[in-house]
Parts: sequence; structure tokens; C-alpha cells
Amino acid sequence: MALCLGTELTIVSQGVKAFPSQNPYQISQVNPTTAEEFVNRGVAKAEEGDLRGAIKDFSQAISLNPNNFLAYFSRGATYGELGEYKKAIADYNQAISLNSNLAAAYVNRGAAYLQLGENQKAIADYNQAISVNPNLAEAYSNRALAYGYLREYDKAIADSNQAISLNPNLAEAYSNRGAAHNKLGEYEKAIADSNQAISLNPNLAEAYYNRGAAYLQLGEYKKAIADSNQAIALNPNLAEAYVNQGAVYLQLGEYEKAIAVSNQAISLNPNLAAAYLNRGATYLKLGEKQKAIADLQKVANFLKQQGNTAMAQRILQLLQKIQ
Repeated sequence: MALCLGTELTIVSQGVKAFPSQNPYQISQVNPTTAEEFVNRGVAKAEEGDLRGAIKDFSQAISLNPNNFLAYFSRGATYGELGEYKKAIADYNQAISLNSNLAAAYVNRGAAYLQLGENQKAIADYNQAISVNPNLAEAYSNRALAYGYLREYDKAIADSNQAISLNPNLAEAYSNRGAAHNKLGEYEKAIADSNQAISLNPNLAEAYYNRGAAYLQLGEYKKAIADSNQAIALNPNLAEAYVNQGAVYLQLGEYEKAIAVSNQAISLNPNLAAAYLNRGATYLKLGEKQKAIADLQKVANFLKQQGNTAMAQRILQLLQKIQ
């Protein structure tokens, strides 16, 4: 069995929405005077990649009309794009206080909670979004993701199934279901779901990663490397894809490469247990016992923090044998 603890899941957010009658390019050229016009220009700026400029416009809209829930929602979505999740949550809170039936605000706030590792709060938000709009596929897809983080894979698959039944073109739902199948050791199903996700969205890095993880476990190392490479090409910050590479290089006996890509994964995510696991196993192969022990101890600590006590115990038993 190849070493790889992670499976990548995909968050879907309800992005910033322009008022439907407006043309974004034209909006960005006007000089707004009303709150609605500032919201529209902010949306246009966000779509053009000027996220800070968009935030200024949404803030101006709020100063003109503190009851404009779309301004708070849109600013929250923009903060989310910038990775400022606490600010995003504060804005979604305000939007929801002004419009408690805004299902997209619950979906986005849940996505922000997921990014902060607050899975139970995320699930509560997705439950609320579904109660407001039972046909919102993104809410089921993201709740599946939260269940995946909590290792409740059957629930993750059930929610992914529901998301797909509501929106058969939602690539992220197939990708998340594939991730859950990977965790359950159902690698052929994981590959099938990843294939479907890629056919719907060829730029979804997580789908290539998940397929590569399945190929890794099946011993199809060339395919695993190819998918990991493609995932990294699409998202160079996807630390888990480097983990896959490290696991493959370890299996192939290319130990220096395994260490190099494990180092890259750790630089991107210093809390990624699988990267330390691969690097520690590689150091063992190279006879660098103390380095291996240091990495494996970190793995055990991370697993304990994540509540994965069974796997942590296995690592501690391995450490006892080494020492």
C-alpha cells in the first residue's frame, strides 16, 4: 500500500452576482451615485479581478444604505476570494441578519467556516441553506465536503449523490464523491467520478489530484504522476498533489525526488501530516533514522490533533520499533 493520507475536496461558493440587466464592462465605466450602482460596479470590478477596488465599492454602498444585504453579501464573497475568511463571515452575518432567506449567504459562510476548519459550523450553515432552498446543489456538495473532513464518508457520498441529482453538471460534486470513494478504498469508483468531474471542468485541479491518488493506490504510478503534474500545473499551491508525487517517488525508489516534493508540500502546508509521513518513510529508506523519527513524531501529533487516534497509534508503534 502506497503512503498517502490525504484526499482533496472541493468547496463551491456562490460568487458575487451582478444585477441581471447590467453589462459588467459598462458598469465599471460609470460613476455611481446610489448604493445599487456601487454594488453593480463592485461586482464588475470583482469579475475583472480588481478585488480591492470591488471591496471599496461595496463599502461605499453600505455607507449609503446600511440595509443593502447584497452589498454585505458581495463584500463577503470578495473577502472570501482574498482568503480573508473572518471578514467574510462578519459580512455574511450582516447579510443574513438583513435577509434570513438568503440561501447563498449560508452556503458561502459555510465555505468560510470550512476554510477555517470549523466543520460543525459549516454543516449547520449548509443545513440552514437547504431548509431555505432544498434544491441548492452547492449546499449538498459542500456539506459532503464537511462530512469528508469529519471522516463520515457514507454521509459525504449521500450528499454528493443528492447534489448530482439536482445538478448533474456540478463537477465539484463528482470530485467530492470521488474523494470519499478514495477514502473508502473504492478506487475504481473514485477514478470514474474524477473522470466525470474532469469532463465537466478540465481545470478542476482537485479532480486530477483525486484520480492520481486512486492510481497511486492501484500501483499505476505513471498515471499517478501524470495526474499530480496536471493538478500542480492548474494549481501550484495544491500541497496534496506534491504529497502524491512524493508517495510515487518513494515507491519507485527515487528518494531524493521524494524528499524534494515532500519539502515543497510542507512549505505550502506545514500542517500536512501526509507530507511528513512520506518524507519520514523516505528518510528511513535512506538510513537517516533521526530525521525519520522527527517527521513521524510530527505525523503522530497531527493525527492526534485531528482526532484520528487509530492512525496516530499505528505511527507511534512504528516509532517504537525504529527507536
